[in-house]
Amino acid sequence: MSVSTTKHKKAVAGRPSIFKRVQRFWEEMIQELRKSVWPSRPELMESTMVVIVSVVLVAVYVAICDFVFQLAMRLLF
Repeated sequence: MSVSTTKHKKAVAGRPSIFKRVQRFWEEMIQELRKSVWPSRPELMESTMVVIVSVVLVAVYVAICDFVFQLAMRLLF
């Protein structure tokens, strides 16, 4: 057996099985989610409106830029 295979087997032998590691991951994830502070409904609505308004403003800006560049290209060519 090669040295790297022996090292790999020793490293794997000391670890819990994949199922134990997945179970531990889910348990820790649930614990962390319980620590989270979720926004209230009014905060959520306000944040949502900010995002929607921002997206509309950026879309209008891009449309105006597109129109101006299109006009410039028509005049140049």
